[in-house]
Amino acid sequence: MLNSIENTLKAKLKDCISTFKQTSYDKNNKIYLCDDTKTQTVYNFDIYSKKQDKAQQKASPDAIYLNKDTIYCVEFKNSELKNIKDRTMQNKFRSGAKLLKNLFKIQNLNDYQFIFCIVYKKTERAIFPERFKNFGLQDINKELNYFYDKIITKDIEYYKKEFKQLKC
Repeated sequence: MLNSIENTLKAKLKDCISTFKQTSYDKNNKIYLCDDTKTQTVYNFDIYSKKQDKAQQKASPDAIYLNKDTIYCVEFKNSELKNIKDRTMQNKFRSGAKLLKNLFKIQNLNDYQFIFCIVYKKTERAIFPERFKNFGLQDINKELNYFYDKIITKDIEYYKKEFKQLKC
């Protein structure tokens, strides 16, 4: 039997079904950050976000992925960590939480973990360590009553090693 969160995703995001490959596409550079097309079921959250508020076109994470009791909110950035703008990430973080709360408004979310993942391009030499770049998201998460259980800011190589099933 499907759980209520999975049912909600399947019902409300049925037009947003995608892949990590598609959601990682960088239109400006015409390149994919991740090549995974096997992981099921990935939702293009940008599509959902635009449908919800056409006037404001809210920022949102690129992809939503449910794995058992964990909901991953994934933002792909085809740039070096030092070039990612704090304000952009903060807007996606806040707006993503708001959209998810509205999406699941009648469900109990306490049984689920929400993990916000920032996936960026691997650089040859990291002069700017990840531990120093958190975009101020921990403070915003506090304002959001710790909506996200975990925030991961790592390059694509980390995700390839940590999540072996991904074919990025």
